[in-house]
Amino acid sequence: MDIRSATLDDCDALGLITVSASLRAFIGHVPEESLDLGWRPQDSAAGWRTTMQALRGDEFMCVAEVDDSVVGFVWAGMAQTERTGEIKGLYVRPTRQHEGIGRLLLVHAVDQLEQRAAIESLLVGCIGVNPSCGFYRHLGGVEAFRRPNAVDRFPTEEIFFSWSDLSQLRSGGAASS
Repeated sequence: MDIRSATLDDCDALGLITVSASLRAFIGHVPEESLDLGWRPQDSAAGWRTTMQALRGDEFMCVAEVDDSVVGFVWAGMAQTERTGEIKGLYVRPTRQHEGIGRLLLVHAVDQLEQRAAIESLLVGCIGVNPSCGFYRHLGGVEAFRRPNAVDRFPTEEIFFSWSDLSQLRSGGAASS
């Protein structure tokens, strides 16, 4: 697997991954009548093109490739809190989840943030009904706060996980007690 900077040419893959991963995460956890099941990968791809063209100087996107196929990506930058990095998006193709790709992308983003801004902590938001919350807990993320959010028309909340010890991410999980 290779991790590299994302380019505009990757947006079609980002759109497909975003839609398929989101539907996998939310179908069964959010009432289907609340979901926008008409959301298409090409619509998401257009949104990613706009996002990539508007990245702030402290933001970046990287993709994970296996056999020249994009299988996941991460979008990261600085949080509003000094010396805190933030993962703004992390998606892995559903057929490639549970292979360690998400953790490798997360660690790569932390490495990049440390090199660029000498971060001391990390923040990641995840919709509370998303099973991926378990992924962040497994990697040692501690719930920092919650705020109201929505999945399409379904009101829910976003849980923010934080790490003050970034070595936990590199070791692959929470510290033993």
